[in-house]
Amino acid sequence: MAIIGLILTPIFAIQLGVMRSNARASETLQRIFFGKQFLVDNEFQLKPEEQEKRIEKKLEKPPTTLIYELKKIPENSALKKFKDVLIESVIMQWIDRQGKKRQERLVTFVYKPEVKG
Repeated sequence: MAIIGLILTPIFAIQLGVMRSNARASETLQRIFFGKQFLVDNEFQLKPEEQEKRIEKKLEKPPTTLIYELKKIPENSALKKFKDVLIESVIMQWIDRQGKKRQERLVTFVYKPEVKG
């Protein structure tokens, strides 16, 4: 019985670690899907003249804060040479099961010429 216990204990410990990693990855992936949907929804609602925008949304299940941002490329960026390109991003923030603050960011670039007149 002791030999079986010595053999199975490390196996159960490894299994527990795998299950925790799987749960953490699942939480992150779920929030990435919500973030992508939030990004697409806001992209379709943009007015042609909008060059900067920030929208925050709180989800109940799973508890997550989504922050959409559309902004110009910073002056010190190497991407500044691309005219009329903006940065579009969604930040997903939440507290994980261990109480640690987590954050992921989706970033894309969008060509949006400035509307004159």
